[in-house]
Amino acid sequence: FLFSTAGSGFIMYGVEGSTYLAMGDPVADDPKTAVDLIWRFRELADKSGGDPAFYQVKASLLPHYIDAGFSFAKLGDDAVVDLARFTLDGPAGSKMRQVKSRAERTGLSFAIVAAAEVPAILPRLREISDAWLAHQKGREKGFSLGFWSEPYLERFDQAVVSQDGHPIA
Repeated sequence: FLFSTAGSGFIMYGVEGSTYLAMGDPVADDPKTAVDLIWRFRELADKSGGDPAFYQVKASLLPHYIDAGFSFAKLGDDAVVDLARFTLDGPAGSKMRQVKSRAERTGLSFAIVAAAEVPAILPRLREISDAWLAHQKGREKGFSLGFWSEPYLERFDQAVVSQDGHPIA
């Protein structure tokens, strides 16, 4: 953690090789503190011969990142679905209905497994995770995207895709 001088803000970061990677914008009580932290983080990395980077920043601070010499790369988008209003009905849901029907014909199903029931399926979920990782180049992302942790997974409901009643994803 890099804390602001007054202790009213911070940046959470990790170091991998020469990259100093901050998770998101500075957490601060005011914009001035956030801007100061952006500059201090850059200086921290520079003094160590490292390269500073921020992961998932908000548009409101982009001018300040530009002033501090950062460049940008769009890595993805977030989607928000209002589940109370979501429907497969009507013309707009036609393609999704077709996908759902095709999946069901091949024995696929989707379910939210309640947290209390997760421990019983963790061995199978671990097999699925290990198989997926074996086909990837690299390793679990850890810092930015998470990693396998049974205590963490057991605390939450899990979305599971099964085929003929056996979890596959």
